[in-house]
Amino acid sequence: MPKQSPTTQVIVPRSLIVYKRPNNNVWQCRYKVADIWQRATTNETNLNAAIVKARELQVDAEVLKRNNVPIATRYVRNVAKLAIDKMEDEIARGVGKVIYKDYIQVINKYLIEILGNRKINNIDWTSHTTLDTVIV
Repeated sequence: MPKQSPTTQVIVPRSLIVYKRPNNNVWQCRYKVADIWQRATTNETNLNAAIVKARELQVDAEVLKRNNVPIATRYVRNVAKLAIDKMEDEIARGVGKVIYKDYIQVINKYLIEILGNRKINNIDWTSHTTLDTVIV
């Protein structure tokens, strides 16, 4: 096991850790939800404030997981798959619209294929031109 950095603080063993990266005064955190480690910044320079923020981030992620919402919606594919799951669920319950099958096909064929590996906050007008080029 690698030696722990002196700036690493284990808050909850095997569940919540706050740490500093070299050359950065802001505390980062790692927390486990559903046996998957997530990483986030606390945006705090004070250790006590960072611990509080890290606990909040972990609780928020657990609430999302309990409500079947993707914890990490960093990528377009995560949000698209959530939309597909909801449409398929409505179709299975008999309350979905007929057009949902077409929506699912378009999302799988174009949206996930072209933009799926992109971070959702990095989508801008240049992404649309890429999509237009491929579809046409």
